[in-house]
Amino acid sequence: MKAVLHYLLLVGMPVLGVFALLRAGERLTAPVSVGGTWNLEIDSQFVDSPACTTLSSQSEQPVLTISQSGPHLRLTFNDEGRTMLVGEIDDTTIVANAIRQPAAEDTRDNHAAVIHFEAIVNRQTEPDRLEGTLIMNDCRVSAPLTALRQPVSRVSGGGH
Repeated sequence: MKAVLHYLLLVGMPVLGVFALLRAGERLTAPVSVGGTWNLEIDSQFVDSPACTTLSSQSEQPVLTISQSGPHLRLTFNDEGRTMLVGEIDDTTIVANAIRQPAAEDTRDNHAAVIHFEAIVNRQTEPDRLEGTLIMNDCRVSAPLTALRQPVSRVSGGGH
């Protein structure tokens, strides 16, 4: 009898704990996957504005790279300063922010540039699309933007 009681305690309790955790996790859903590289389409008035040099890029195509860990995101632009924003995704809404301190040689203003990115993930299109705005306080402009996800290149593994 004592052995059965020990068995129930040592085996039964952990099994009950596992079932309770599985039951609690049934309601959890993974966030929408947005990780990858996105080609940005930003209003040219915004990009060409002399006041909005924060995201000036040496390349023709502005690109946004998103790294994702669960709902947590890191957005990196391909501008000269590799501007990085930190944010989260909630359902299909992305909100990210960055505060950039002015460079020592920047004589325009001596205040930090606040960058706010907000977008909705549209998965009804092929490829996926981000539709939103980019707000920068250093040029006091809100720019509508669209981003299309670049296709992920598949490396064939060859026959085994």
